Amino acid sequence: MKIISSKEVGEKPEPWGSSKILFKNDKTKSEIGLFKCSAGKSMDMHKHEESDELIYVLNGTAIFEDEEGIEEVEAGSAVYLPRNKSHKAVNKGQEDYWCLYVVSNLK
Repeated sequence: MKIISSKEVGEKPEPWGSSKILFKNDKTKSEIGLFKCSAGKSMDMHKHEESDELIYVLNGTAIFEDEEGIEEVEAGSAVYLPRNKSHKAVNKGQEDYWCLYVVSNLK
């Protein structure tokens, strides 16, 4: 067993906020991490071709957009995105929000 604390992991600056990868396995295309979308910022539309993604909103209000529309979710909500589903996170609020994400190639 290996314990990884988010305090031990460096925060990577992103154009829309920041991210932290807590665990990554290239062989299984699996990753667990945290991301922050800063107030007034938006990720670019993207997709994961080989993996599904599950996002859990830790704090704040998050807006997720895909080809079908826009959904606002608050802390305690989860978002499931199947592989090849284009999506992005948007923060139209006044405060940052943090999310936990899991990307996995489960078949």
